Amino acid sequence: MSEEITEEKKEEKKSPSNPGCCIIHEDCDPTLATDKKLPYTSFLVEYMKEGRIGYDITMTSKESDLFDMYYDFYKKDFKSFKQTEGRVAPNLWNRSTSKKKK
Repeated sequence: MSEEITEEKKEEKKSPSNPGCCIIHEDCDPTLATDKKLPYTSFLVEYMKEGRIGYDITMTSKESDLFDMYYDFYKKDFKSFKQTEGRVAPNLWNRSTSKKKK
Protein backbone atom coordinates (compact mmCIF):
# COMPACT_ATOMS: atom_id res chain seq x y z
CA MET A 1 0.00 0.00 0.00
CA SER A 2 1.57 3.26 -1.08
CA GLU A 3 1.09 6.51 0.72
CA GLU A 4 0.51 9.68 -1.18
CA ILE A 5 2.44 12.68 -0.02
CA THR A 6 0.18 15.68 0.07
CA GLU A 7 1.09 19.24 0.77
CA GLU A 8 -0.12 20.32 4.18
CA LYS A 9 -2.78 22.97 3.86
CA LYS A 10 -1.90 26.15 5.68
CA GLU A 11 -4.43 26.48 8.40
CA GLU A 12 -4.71 29.21 10.95
CA LYS A 13 -6.16 28.52 14.36
CA LYS A 14 -7.00 31.53 16.44
CA SER A 15 -6.42 31.10 20.13
CA PRO A 16 -9.63 31.49 22.12
CA SER A 17 -7.64 32.75 25.11
CA ASN A 18 -5.60 35.27 23.13
CA PRO A 19 -6.93 36.62 19.83
CA GLY A 20 -3.54 38.24 19.11
CA CYS A 21 -1.96 34.80 18.53
CA CYS A 22 -2.57 32.47 15.64
CA ILE A 23 -1.32 28.86 15.62
CA ILE A 24 -0.04 28.00 12.12
CA HIS A 25 1.23 24.45 12.81
CA GLU A 26 0.24 22.62 15.97
CA ASP A 27 2.37 19.80 17.47
CA CYS A 28 4.65 19.80 14.42
CA ASP A 29 8.19 18.96 13.36
CA PRO A 30 10.56 21.76 14.49
CA THR A 31 12.29 21.76 11.09
CA LEU A 32 9.19 23.48 9.66
CA ALA A 33 10.48 26.66 11.36
CA THR A 34 13.25 26.91 8.74
CA ASP A 35 10.68 27.67 6.00
CA LYS A 36 11.38 31.17 4.69
CA LYS A 37 7.78 31.40 3.40
CA LEU A 38 6.48 31.81 6.97
CA PRO A 39 5.65 35.31 8.25
CA TYR A 40 8.50 37.08 10.00
CA THR A 41 6.28 37.43 13.09
CA SER A 42 6.08 33.65 13.59
CA PHE A 43 7.75 31.76 16.43
CA LEU A 44 8.65 28.16 17.19
CA VAL A 45 7.28 27.35 20.65
CA GLU A 46 8.66 24.43 22.69
CA TYR A 47 6.67 22.77 25.47
CA MET A 48 6.19 19.43 27.22
CA LYS A 49 3.07 17.50 26.21
CA GLU A 50 2.20 14.06 27.58
CA GLY A 51 5.79 13.38 28.65
CA ARG A 52 7.39 14.42 25.35
CA ILE A 53 8.54 17.68 23.80
CA GLY A 54 6.02 19.32 21.46
CA TYR A 55 6.43 22.22 19.05
CA ASP A 56 4.00 24.77 17.62
CA ILE A 57 4.58 27.47 15.04
CA THR A 58 2.58 30.48 16.11
CA MET A 59 2.18 33.95 14.62
CA THR A 60 1.75 36.95 16.90
CA SER A 61 2.22 40.68 16.84
CA LYS A 62 3.48 40.82 20.45
CA GLU A 63 5.85 38.32 22.05
CA SER A 64 4.28 39.00 25.45
CA ASP A 65 0.91 37.74 24.11
CA LEU A 66 2.61 34.57 22.91
CA PHE A 67 4.27 33.98 26.28
CA ASP A 68 1.05 34.67 28.17
CA MET A 69 -0.99 32.28 26.03
CA TYR A 70 1.45 29.35 26.30
CA TYR A 71 2.28 29.89 29.96
CA ASP A 72 -1.43 30.03 30.83
CA PHE A 73 -2.04 26.76 29.00
CA TYR A 74 1.12 24.74 29.82
CA LYS A 75 2.30 26.40 33.08
CA LYS A 76 5.64 24.80 34.09
CA ASP A 77 5.69 22.60 30.96
CA PHE A 78 6.23 25.67 28.75
CA LYS A 79 9.92 25.67 27.76
CA SER A 80 10.80 28.42 25.27
CA PHE A 81 10.10 30.15 21.99
CA LYS A 82 12.30 31.56 19.25
CA GLN A 83 11.67 33.35 15.98
CA THR A 84 11.37 31.22 12.85
CA GLU A 85 13.27 31.81 9.61
CA GLY A 86 10.18 33.40 8.04
CA ARG A 87 10.73 36.35 5.70
CA VAL A 88 7.22 37.19 4.48
CA ALA A 89 5.30 40.23 5.70
CA PRO A 90 2.38 39.06 7.87
CA ASN A 91 -0.18 40.96 5.79
CA LEU A 92 1.03 39.22 2.61
CA TRP A 93 1.35 35.74 4.08
CA ASN A 94 -1.15 33.04 3.09
CA ARG A 95 -2.81 35.08 0.35
CA SER A 96 -4.06 33.25 -2.69
CA THR A 97 -2.35 34.20 -5.92
CA SER A 98 -5.31 33.48 -8.20
CA LYS A 99 -6.28 36.24 -10.60
CA LYS A 100 -9.75 37.73 -10.58
CA LYS A 101 -11.80 37.79 -13.76
CA LYS A 102 -12.71 41.17 -15.15
